[in-house]
Amino acid sequence: MGKLTFLPASPIPHSIAVRYEKASTIITSSKAFSDWEELFHDPVIVSAFLDRLLHHSTVINIKGNSYRLKGKLAEKELKEIIK
Repeated sequence: MGKLTFLPASPIPHSIAVRYEKASTIITSSKAFSDWEELFHDPVIVSAFLDRLLHHSTVINIKGNSYRLKGKLAEKELKEIIK
């Protein structure tokens, strides 16, 4: 499916509606579901989107530090040591 970005007229809710109960979909996000309204700017769309997305789904919530952030911090610390 490819990487989708959040735009005011986002195709994401439409894509999920088309794929609903027809195909598997994996979505990753660093935002909590409660924060998705600020991404889509419409609570009705967010509610319908999450209803379809979470029906028959398994949510895996990974807590902890980001590996990308950890790598960037290590790079920064190494550059500080070299200076």
